[in-house]
Amino acid sequence: MQDYKAISSEFAVAGILSPVDLAKARTLGFSTIVNNLPDEEVTNGFTSDVAHQKAKSLGLDYIYLPVTGASLEEQKNIDQFAQILASTDLGVLAHCKTGTRSAILWGLASSQSSQPTQVLEQLESADFELDFLDDEFEEQWEIGLERSTARMSATPQLRPEIPACV
Repeated sequence: MQDYKAISSEFAVAGILSPVDLAKARTLGFSTIVNNLPDEEVTNGFTSDVAHQKAKSLGLDYIYLPVTGASLEEQKNIDQFAQILASTDLGVLAHCKTGTRSAILWGLASSQSSQPTQVLEQLESADFELDFLDDEFEEQWEIGLERSTARMSATPQLRPEIPACV
């Protein structure tokens, strides 16, 4: 496996993986593999179908969410990645050609619930200089705030029961 980069204690990114890399990921404690590499970009024959079977045989969860440079900032991809992060076990390894797309996608999704400056700091600590995406991270922060506010206002407010006078 190309050197993976830990972005948080629960999430790391890597470049193109092979069957041996999946086995190594398992021994390193990863439980979920997120493949962000479109099959059209696979050069080693390890397509998503083949990788899914290998991951399954190793007891790894496997999710295929291919993104390209053009589709990286599509809201549906960001939201789906955020959902993956929220619903998977700890120990997620996402990969693409070099790891950068997966790191950006993590940053965009994480900015929905964490301050963009904190997200950028975490990415920087993993050697990803993505300050040029500051506006996009801020936009995701605002989307997250709007959704949170909408959920709160849609939740019925329970009033405490007042005991009857005796």
